[in-house]
Amino acid sequence: MELASLRIADLKSVPIWRYEYSNGKELIEKTDMTELSDSKGYMISDHDYTHIVLTEYCLNNKAIFWGYSSIEDACDMEYVEPVIILENKHLNFWKAHLNGTEGMQSFLSELGYTESEVFPIKAKSLVMYNGQTIHMIITSFRNLISSMYDKSFQETIT
Repeated sequence: MELASLRIADLKSVPIWRYEYSNGKELIEKTDMTELSDSKGYMISDHDYTHIVLTEYCLNNKAIFWGYSSIEDACDMEYVEPVIILENKHLNFWKAHLNGTEGMQSFLSELGYTESEVFPIKAKSLVMYNGQTIHMIITSFRNLISSMYDKSFQETIT
């Protein structure tokens, strides 16, 4: 299945999908996993695939959106690649950044909010990784702060 056809209902029914980039296409496949861990050997550095997981995004204006992210290497935007799914469109923060001002403005226009209404975004994966929930604060199209579950994030995410 191509990634572009993934919808929120798909993610809510199957919260972990196998993702790979092959022959110029982004492909996904359902999994039966309920959580991820290093011990299962799913790190993208070891394989030609990773996983995307159901993720909740709370914009600065408190609007809630659903989408996905890749939490197995939650060190920066390029690896996490957070995405908000609208009815018929995927809004990828990192790709918007790569497309410069035009890409970022298009992203905001599709979302229907200004940059100050959007950032910072508080996000959390709804799948456990190594027994922890991954929380992120996305400060801009190119920056995020991620953390395994800790008390300071608990109050910030709905």
